[in-house]
Amino acid sequence: MRRKREIKYAKGRKWSYYEAFFLRRALAKDIASGVEHFRTMTRYAMAPGELTEEEWDQVLKDIVWFFTEAAQGYPGIYRAGSYEGEEYKKQRAAYEARMERGKEAFVKYFDTLWD
Repeated sequence: MRRKREIKYAKGRKWSYYEAFFLRRALAKDIASGVEHFRTMTRYAMAPGELTEEEWDQVLKDIVWFFTEAAQGYPGIYRAGSYEGEEYKKQRAAYEARMERGKEAFVKYFDTLWD
């Protein structure tokens, strides 16, 4: 007997079966939009002590970019065209380094994402 797939409720949010199955993408989409909104607020939290406002804005952009890519299934890996050769390896390495920078920034500055 097959069970009917139901929408679950988690603190007021409806999760479809697809969203729950691809939870990484659903969460990444929500985090990207939340951090982008936070970044564009007229009075978002002041930059952490070691960063200027411009550097803080770039950190937030890196976080948004990372989660946007994750929500889309990392399409940048496949944009390079040919999957062989030194040029592809350089592009892929640069893409992966940018992904890592965004991920590390989110972890490092997680506690400062409030206003």
